[in-house]
Amino acid sequence: GGLFREYGVRRLARFFDHLRATLEAVSRRLRSEPRIVVMSAGAQDESSFEHAYLARYLGFELVEGRDLTVRDGGVYLKTLSGLQRVDGILRRVFDAGCDPLELADTAETGIPGLVSVAAAGQVAVINSLGILTRDRETRAARWSPANLSEFYLVLRWLAIMRQNAFVRW
Repeated sequence: GGLFREYGVRRLARFFDHLRATLEAVSRRLRSEPRIVVMSAGAQDESSFEHAYLARYLGFELVEGRDLTVRDGGVYLKTLSGLQRVDGILRRVFDAGCDPLELADTAETGIPGLVSVAAAGQVAVINSLGILTRDRETRAARWSPANLSEFYLVLRWLAIMRQNAFVRW
């Protein structure tokens, strides 16, 4: 305990509480009780365990592109009890894996029509499309006016994180 106190290490729970609250605030513009999902590329992604852990910790469903569909101008989760509206997507996949109609050469991954629904404001895509490049080593921000409001929220969230959770590895 003494070493942790000496270095000011704190639990990460507060960080994740702020993350959950930020995701809900971004998604709440559509419904007061938003359904948020964590979109992963699945088991073939080297970060799939992290995606699963994050989704479970935040209390959101972990999905792949094939679990979602675009209908009637919205994104829906396919469940055994029928389609369920999705208000927010925490995107953990590359742009090309998001919408095969707009962003990729193949229709094997992603959600056909996601770009148009997101552009219409009918679903909040956290980690907006166009933010990251394909190459993980040279990730670069590509900002557009539509992304600036989410960028501000992320900056605010990072500032809160920096104030509330100092972690030393």
